[in-house]
Amino acid sequence: LTGLATAYGIALAATAMAVALRAALTPTLGDTAPLIALLMAPIVAALYGGFGPGLFATLACAAIGEVLFVPPYGSIVPPNPEEGMRLAIFITEGVLFSWLVHTRNRAFAAM
Repeated sequence: LTGLATAYGIALAATAMAVALRAALTPTLGDTAPLIALLMAPIVAALYGGFGPGLFATLACAAIGEVLFVPPYGSIVPPNPEEGMRLAIFITEGVLFSWLVHTRNRAFAAM
């Protein structure tokens, strides 16, 4: 249980750090690329904890990113089809990366 709690704790910390970084970049990025800086959290979470923590960070970043960085702010619903596609791509990238890391870890464990 300790390893699992640590893995999800790292996923949560990576998510918080990515959100803080994106918030700091808001004056520079504005409304363009609202989720790009958040992709680092699922990558870090998956590399450390595997599929579950990577998926957790992906979904948390997607929800928080939509609420905080995509106008109209405060809504989790994408405002237009283009933003919906960006959100879908972000989630797909996070899930795919988490799955790839999981598959790699299983292959190494089987050796």
